[in-house]
Amino acid sequence: MKWTKLTLKRNYCFLKLLLLFQSCGFFTFSSAQVGTDVHSFSIAPFHSETSDAPVDLQTTFVDTMQAHISRVVNLDRVENNGDIHYAGAILSFVYNTIFKPVGGNAAESDSQEEKRLTITVKVSYTNTVDPDTSFESKLFSVSEDMDATGDEEQKKAAATKRIIQQIIEKICADSFDNW
Repeated sequence: MKWTKLTLKRNYCFLKLLLLFQSCGFFTFSSAQVGTDVHSFSIAPFHSETSDAPVDLQTTFVDTMQAHISRVVNLDRVENNGDIHYAGAILSFVYNTIFKPVGGNAAESDSQEEKRLTITVKVSYTNTVDPDTSFESKLFSVSEDMDATGDEEQKKAAATKRIIQQIIEKICADSFDNW
């Protein structure tokens, strides 16, 4: 392909246009869109309604959520009363044994022992700029199955991180347009 002055000029103008939209706060490269009137977010500490969760799960959840939102949208994090605000609770942290048929056939009598971790959170989202997008006490739940052999605590810790990330992505997808 031959690069002509016209082609280079078009590419340069397109790049300038993208940077202009990004700096206005309406367009971000992460595909998340928030209105230009939204400037800040806050997350209240999540409390735990289960005694089975790790003691640091609430803190880990909020810290991971703050980092995720800061990474994908250009908003200032404030302690209280952000333009968008999250509050909620960790309802359940269930780690149990399940049995899956060997070979994937439910009719077979042989089964393989696996572990399943399920985390459920309840979230309220308040958007003071666009209250119609707010939601109250919405449930988000993700499960992950894992092999029952090996270091169980290490597998559970790794699965917890992955599940938290998936839940946060679901929350954010429901919070913003075109996340």
